[in-house]
Amino acid sequence: MSSISELRSQPSPTEGPPPVRLRTWPLGEHPVRGLILLLAIGAVFSVIWRYTSAPSMVLLSVAAMLASLWRFFVPVVYELNLEGVHQRFLGRRRQLLWRSVARYQALSRGILILPDIDNRPIDVLGGLYVPWDDHREEVLSNFVFYVDGRRPRRAD
Repeated sequence: MSSISELRSQPSPTEGPPPVRLRTWPLGEHPVRGLILLLAIGAVFSVIWRYTSAPSMVLLSVAAMLASLWRFFVPVVYELNLEGVHQRFLGRRRQLLWRSVARYQALSRGILILPDIDNRPIDVLGGLYVPWDDHREEVLSNFVFYVDGRRPRRAD
């Protein structure tokens, strides 16, 4: 379950929406899914070992799976504030300024932040996904204010 803090009442038009802090850790929130995922990784390990008998192939494939699923195993804190989107995990910090957000997509369980205005499938690899759990409106209000609000309005 994620947590949210630092919310204030309604934002003023010049001040912007309140900052949002979300903490997510899927393994801690869904331990049964974690067990299933670990069993799946073990099954991949077994299948690759059985067909190749090459320790290097097994290590490479398991390492690739763990690298792609790291957000499941590690607690991550996201903060949306006046500067942009901040991601913290394992003592590391990634900052994505609002001006570098070209576009975003609101999905069913979170928001996908994309670095390019073009709609190419490969753009997802350079993007950042922020799960919002029960805090959809708080997260979206930041994107509407800081990303949509800076774009020039078209005259109809």
